[in-house]
Amino acid sequence: MKCIITGHTSGVGQYLFEFFRSKGWNVQGMSRSNGYDISADQTKIIDESKGADLFINNASSGSSQLELLKSLCTKVPKIVTMGSAGTEFTHIWGKQYTFDKKMLEEQFKLISMRTDVADMLLLKLSFAETTYSREKTNRIDSDHRISYVEIAKSIEFWIDNPNIRQMDFAIKLTPYTVDQVKTLSGKPDLVDELIRSTNLQ
Repeated sequence: MKCIITGHTSGVGQYLFEFFRSKGWNVQGMSRSNGYDISADQTKIIDESKGADLFINNASSGSSQLELLKSLCTKVPKIVTMGSAGTEFTHIWGKQYTFDKKMLEEQFKLISMRTDVADMLLLKLSFAETTYSREKTNRIDSDHRISYVEIAKSIEFWIDNPNIRQMDFAIKLTPYTVDQVKTLSGKPDLVDELIRSTNLQ
């Protein structure tokens, strides 16, 4: 079985690369470090992905992740696309990244309804473990993390249950996370409104 993963040199992509190798898959990583920029090298990525059994659409750069999904949806039998739970809060966290992920999510749902496309899974990740090393000036941190193991096991489960189209990972609004969101978004009133809306009493 052959698996291709974009963004395989760090974070969840690196973990999944090693995870599927440990399961006996033939795994090929595609990242800028080995000559596969998802923005500049799409034709090469698409051509070399033909014949793969699984494509993990992990790396994100503007609309490039969506363009790869559109191009590969009829060329490989299974595609996993990494989304973001941040799409639920674009009104609070109005960064371009979340808008790109929102467009990806919306288009994924439309594409996945077609009868001529791959088995497709959208993982809406929230506060995954990270090896993110840049200053956290635009990244919300949390003390509730989704482990790479949970993500890998979810993909493994889906491979045997391909009628599942989307998996959401829990968002926990702990006091630490709420403080982070208020500070970094600059919208404490909207965050308070969100918290109030989660109170079902």
